[in-house]
Amino acid sequence: MKIRTDSVNAAVKERRKKRRRIFAYILVSAASLYVVLFLLSLIIVNGYDSVKYRSGGWMVTEITTIDLKNGSGHISYHSDISEGRDFETDITVSENDLRELKIKMAFALVPFWSSEYVNPMIMDGDMWGFHFYRGDSEKSVYGSNAYPFGYGMITRLLYELENEAAQNLQG
Repeated sequence: MKIRTDSVNAAVKERRKKRRRIFAYILVSAASLYVVLFLLSLIIVNGYDSVKYRSGGWMVTEITTIDLKNGSGHISYHSDISEGRDFETDITVSENDLRELKIKMAFALVPFWSSEYVNPMIMDGDMWGFHFYRGDSEKSVYGSNAYPFGYGMITRLLYELENEAAQNLQG
């Protein structure tokens, strides 16, 4: 009886080892694929001339355009519900912020985003769009209450630039 139990335990241990090796192989393969996609994204993103981000929800519209080559940009914010918060201004994005934006766009694999992200279960909410320009070509991505991987990381940086511009306008 003891021999049979030992052989069963050995077989179970061997299957577990095999599963761990397979899992490790899959994990390494996925990580390697992501690294390749990130590097390819970085090359593509560095070729973008400019990016335009538009966000709108219930009675609020924001548009941010940034030239990725020289750091010039324009921000427009309009609210139908918050009087006195509307503004429009030109901005200059620092080299560090430009580099951070490009790295975040590459990390989010922006060149591989689908053209549309929509959650049909929500009627109102956040509608957004990105336009990435490269020479004569344009990549457009639209969304309504659904977001691609890395969306929040990129928009947080854009919102920081917008808030900084609004504070500079106020004094």
